[in-house]
Amino acid sequence: MPFHIAFVDDTDMLRISVSNLLGLMQPHYKVYQYCHGKDLQQRLPQENYQPDLFLMDICMPYVNGYDATIWAKQCFPNTPVLAFTMLNNEIALLKMYNCGANGFVTKNSQPEVLLEAIEEVSKGNFYCNVNTEYKVVKNVFYKNNQAIAPSISLTEQETLVLQLLLTELTYKEIAEKIGLGRRTIETHKHNISVKLDIHTREGLMLYAIKTGLVML
Repeated sequence: MPFHIAFVDDTDMLRISVSNLLGLMQPHYKVYQYCHGKDLQQRLPQENYQPDLFLMDICMPYVNGYDATIWAKQCFPNTPVLAFTMLNNEIALLKMYNCGANGFVTKNSQPEVLLEAIEEVSKGNFYCNVNTEYKVVKNVFYKNNQAIAPSISLTEQETLVLQLLLTELTYKEIAEKIGLGRRTIETHKHNISVKLDIHTREGLMLYAIKTGLVML
């Protein structure tokens, strides 16, 4: 049976080349091309096929990959979205994840890696080959590639401290703002990192965004 891929990317040469390559490597892949999210939204409802996977660029004109992914998940909730990107910004990737993306693969990947990514997300697994701090947070939310709900809870004060640590405030300014000593703030920071097993500011930022403590 054909495996239908809706490929959304605004770079014509790349989109055409990758589509042709996928068809050569996997003859049962049938790739439908869209030049941006708006093109996808306008044309797909009129076309006579059910997508098995969305291969989605992020930075596109008219309707970007974030909004196109939200639309795709609303219309086809059981169809995985694989983000296809050159971005290595962990915040952008997590925003895409929050919109419904099931995985990420870089545009400079080897063809075999792209095929592996398509296969994994099609099985319901999470896939990411982007070399960023996002992998740190992935380990918090995934076990054996399956999504899990965060089970680690912070105290009310730890939550407040974490939110403030992710601002531009210094430890001294945070301490003054909430009426604690600087050393207490440092202790909270240490305890938060140990609890979450996340030891970088980027990782903590991603955790806070994913759990809704900080909004994008």
